[in-house]
Amino acid sequence: MSEEYKRKSVMQEGEDAPVIEDRKKRRMDEAKIRPRRIEGKTAYMAEEPEAEEAMAYDAGEMDLMPPVPDEAELAYEPVGPLPPMQEKAPEAVEEEAEVERYVRLRLGVRGDQISVLGARTVEGPLVRPEKLHAGLAYEVARDQKQLTLGSIPDVGERRSFPDPDQPEGTKGHHITELPSYEFQVRIPQQEFSEWALPRLRVSVYRIKGEVPERPTTYEALADQYSEELRPVAELKGIRLQDLADDLQEEVRSALRSK
Repeated sequence: MSEEYKRKSVMQEGEDAPVIEDRKKRRMDEAKIRPRRIEGKTAYMAEEPEAEEAMAYDAGEMDLMPPVPDEAELAYEPVGPLPPMQEKAPEAVEEEAEVERYVRLRLGVRGDQISVLGARTVEGPLVRPEKLHAGLAYEVARDQKQLTLGSIPDVGERRSFPDPDQPEGTKGHHITELPSYEFQVRIPQQEFSEWALPRLRVSVYRIKGEVPERPTTYEALADQYSEELRPVAELKGIRLQDLADDLQEEVRSALRSK
C-alpha cells in the first residue's frame, strides 16, 4: 500500500485528528513573516501583540471612554410629571413686534406759501380717511406717489355770527379767509427720510360747495375732485439747510426715530 493511500485512509477514518500534517512541508509557525510596505515604511507584525496593545492604550497617554456602568448605577428616581407648556404672554409679543410710527409735521400757510414749523414722531398706526370733510384738504406726495391725505376743518377762515338786530336781509354767517394759519399733516414714518425730504410735496385745497361723497383713492386729489377743490397753497420739497438750526435738529430727530 502506497504512502499516499495510507495518508488518505488515516485522514478519512480518524476522528480525533481532522488535520494531518505533511512532514515534507514547512510548519506554519516556522515560516518567516513577510514584510509589507505601508506608506514607504516596512512594518512587521509584533511578536507580542498583547503587550504592544497594552502600551498603546495606556491610560496615562490617552483619554479613554469610561467603562459601561452596571445596571445598578443606571437606576434613577422618577422626577414626576413635567409642568404644562405655557404660551408667551401677549405683552412680550407686542414688545418684540415693530412699533408703528408716523411723523406729525407742523406747517404754516401765508398766502400761497407753506413753511415747516416743527416735526415730531408719534407712535401708533396712521389711519387713512375714507372721505373728505368740509373746510380744507391736504395731500402729501413724493414725486407722483400719493403718501397720505386728510381734512383740515375750521382752519384758514374766520366766521362771524349774525347780529340779531340787523334787518332780515343782512342776517347770516360771514366767512373770511385768513392770511396765515397753521395745520398739521401726518406722514408714514418709513416715507419720511432725508433722501425723500427734497422730493416731498404738500398741497392744500379748499372744498368748494358741497363736500364730495365719493370715497378717496390713491389717485391725486386734483384728479379725483377736479370740480370740488380749489388750490390754496403748496410746499415743494423740504431743504434742511434752509431751516433754522433748532428746527433742523427737530426734523433730524424725527428722521432718527426710525
